Amino acid sequence: MKRMKLILITILGCLLMSTACQLEFTPELDLEEKTILYGLFNHHDSKHYVRISRSFVRQVSGDTLTAPTFHPDSLEVWLEVYRFNQRVGYPIVMVPELLTKEPGMFKRENQLVYSAEVKLIGDSECRILVLNKQSGESISSSCNLFSLQEFKPMFLSNMSRMEFYSLPDVYFYEVTCEFSYVEVTETDTSFQSLTYPVGIIFNGSKEPDLIMSISLNRPDWLNFLVQNIPVRPDVTRYALARPLEYKLLVGDQYLYDYRRSFSGKETVFHTGQSISNIQGGLGIFTAFDKLTLFSLPMLPHWYDKLANYPETKDLNFINYPWGWKN
Repeated sequence: MKRMKLILITILGCLLMSTACQLEFTPELDLEEKTILYGLFNHHDSKHYVRISRSFVRQVSGDTLTAPTFHPDSLEVWLEVYRFNQRVGYPIVMVPELLTKEPGMFKRENQLVYSAEVKLIGDSECRILVLNKQSGESISSSCNLFSLQEFKPMFLSNMSRMEFYSLPDVYFYEVTCEFSYVEVTETDTSFQSLTYPVGIIFNGSKEPDLIMSISLNRPDWLNFLVQNIPVRPDVTRYALARPLEYKLLVGDQYLYDYRRSFSGKETVFHTGQSISNIQGGLGIFTAFDKLTLFSLPMLPHWYDKLANYPETKDLNFINYPWGWKN
């Protein structure tokens, strides 16, 4: 559960931090108070969180200035689950948890997180309502819970291509490959991993049962390793016997656009930007699902390439897997 809290604070909090921390509060400015809500749900989790914060938006430019967090007793937060347009059970009260500021380079303001321990169902809808008891104002949002339970891909051309039928409401399908290896020094042995972006495919209509295809080839994989693994003469590295694990992540367009705004390829949007599905406030309330597709060994000549390829030989990879001939 602690890991999920960290995800909500770091991954889903980036947008607020990108501008708010740089501005000073001056009461004479033309300001409008806004409630900011961030939530990222996966139906496999047993406990679910939303982060709620309070900001002032400068109405002309859209810049945002942070304000003290809400008092936990000032808000009421309910979560409802719907399936086939019918509510499942009763509204669920989400309980406040106050996370205090931590010291350090990446210190953040106090955060108010609301949580609920509930078993969610894939392919259903979550609706959230937040009532400010002091002002009487409310914000709301909804998101579909994605499920890869029925996802049954076909792998073609010696695992170089994946074909599948699209799922309902899913906007993007993102495949990554996690490369796992071991670093050995005179005093320590540590297991490392590096995630390589294989490809992404979109279904703008979000209709189900469309035939879709994505390449699983890794044409610039060695160059990616060179760019992301530091050269260290004191380290010897070994790839594992099955070092390549392919994973799939699916989500909606809100999640995709939100992540893309921080990719470095586009201008970072301020908190007043349009990537929001919160009615009456700002932020993101969305869901995702992820699945491990398969893991692969490397052919012997790939170990030789890691060890002897001109660009990678300075990374000190051994030309056989970890655990062999040791």
